[in-house]
Amino acid sequence: MRRVSWVRIVLADAGTHCELMGVGHRLPSARRVSLGTALALAASGVPTVVRSADGASEKLLVTG
Repeated sequence: MRRVSWVRIVLADAGTHCELMGVGHRLPSARRVSLGTALALAASGVPTVVRSADGASEKLLVTG
């Protein structure tokens, strides 16, 4: 992936699912990543969306 656009973290009853959205070689791309990687990217300033099991969505503003 050449450019990271944002991270999605889904918190569900069955566990946590994290995806990285960005651009590969001219095409949009989504890749599954670990929770640790998603949190590290969020802490470094990548825009992050967290969705809970009840369907609520919240955009996190992370300042480093």
